[in-house]
Amino acid sequence: MKLYEILVPTMYGDTIKPIRTKHHKNWDAKVQKLTGGLTIFTPGKGVWEHEGETFLERVIPVRIMCADDIMAQIVQITIDHYRQKAVMYYVLSDECHIVYADGATKPTKLVCECDHLTRNWRWEDRAALCGHVVDCPQSGEL
Repeated sequence: MKLYEILVPTMYGDTIKPIRTKHHKNWDAKVQKLTGGLTIFTPGKGVWEHEGETFLERVIPVRIMCADDIMAQIVQITIDHYRQKAVMYYVLSDECHIVYADGATKPTKLVCECDHLTRNWRWEDRAALCGHVVDCPQSGEL
């Protein structure tokens, strides 16, 4: 798993109108369903040029822990959801871990209840696939 940061826009790409909080919350929910969580930071100022025109905009840095293929989905969701021409994201760390209170770094008996064909996938990928993380009634230990 990697730790990414994506810069979420505060203006629609096609109309240059402000994005309402409700629309941001819809994006948040989509990303959380894919990854299990996200960290949203205070907006910062962004400045860039496109086809000779300078754009000034506040952007919202959001940190996400996920696999590469999930991040690719999030980038496309972001472009579509906010009607953008481009979105910037970058890797903050090639390794990212969650350590639980009991010292474990990951659960041991987890599976996606939606499709038991994923039982050979890494637990993180199954959880990101549908958001369901439960004990597997079929395969037991991974």
